[in-house]
Amino acid sequence: MEEQQLCKLIHRLYNDESFRQECFSDLERVAASEDMEPLVLEVLKKLIPHLALGTSLGPPMWWWHP
Repeated sequence: MEEQQLCKLIHRLYNDESFRQECFSDLERVAASEDMEPLVLEVLKKLIPHLALGTSLGPPMWWWHP
């Protein structure tokens, strides 16, 4: 369940500028409105700073491990 939700949210983050900006400004509110699983929220908290800066996300799957 978490893997599917995370994949969908990451896809939206990369492709939907308004969703990305909303996550940058208030991830907790977005998490509540999207019914995010707690693990998904923790993963996104790790990713958001990198996405906001436009930096590389690092080696594949580094962000998945809590």
